Amino acid sequence: MCSINGIFRFNPTSSLDLNLIHKMNFLTSHRGPDSSNTIIKKNFSLGANRLAIVDAGNSKANQPFIKNNIYIVFNGEIYNYKSLKRDLIQKKSISFVSNSDTEVILELYNVYGIDFIKYIEGMFSICIYDENKKKAFLIRDRLGEKPLFYYHHRDQLIFSSELKSIVLSFQNLFSFNFSALEHYFSLNYILTNKCIFEKIHK
Repeated sequence: MCSINGIFRFNPTSSLDLNLIHKMNFLTSHRGPDSSNTIIKKNFSLGANRLAIVDAGNSKANQPFIKNNIYIVFNGEIYNYKSLKRDLIQKKSISFVSNSDTEVILELYNVYGIDFIKYIEGMFSICIYDENKKKAFLIRDRLGEKPLFYYHHRDQLIFSSELKSIVLSFQNLFSFNFSALEHYFSLNYILTNKCIFEKIHK
């Protein structure tokens, strides 16, 4: 399964709660028992719990994955990553430090920018933070197979693979979204990007 978590603060004078990303990773640790890592910078932090399937046993494939000041956390599976990697090696002379699909995504972003999304096939939720351009991207597969929840308020964006890591990290902040509850009880799913709590979207 894997899980990804992250916090961004857009106000350069504000600082992060250093314990929060660790708490979020702990709350989603059941999704990735093979490694759990975080990275904390002044205005952002990223965490990942890895269930190692591709390139299992290689610590260089652990996340957050960092290369050329670009950070990525990724949950999912890219079905065509081997052919994409082969093209990057043959046509772009790119060298790799792992056999992971995570590194392939990052190198595709390096070459094509956000248009890399056109080339990948699979199920995924991805966060890429490009420190060179000061841009962050949250990406979910076209059918929404891999979960990705986010809360954006003022100068802060928080995301996670699970609702509970957002809700339990900010207790008493969220109330039920009764419109979403009505959708769930009548249709067995929730329409649009709403979720069961107000202010949190998927």
